[in-house]
Amino acid sequence: MKARIIEAKLGRSTFAGDDRMLEMQQGNGVYVAEVPGLAPGAWRFWLTAEAGDGTLFKQSHDLWVPK
Repeated sequence: MKARIIEAKLGRSTFAGDDRMLEMQQGNGVYVAEVPGLAPGAWRFWLTAEAGDGTLFKQSHDLWVPK
């Protein structure tokens, strides 16, 4: 079942000014996005998608960008 990305966002939990909406591209069965100039430290990735049957899916992941 294919999913449709509704929203993909990368940000910091403590400062909304760093939030970035991601332009997700699908290829070879996966979604990818380029995120140039990402500063070191803690980040969070939020994803909202919709399955082919209309079921919403939300997930978030913690990320760490080394110095």
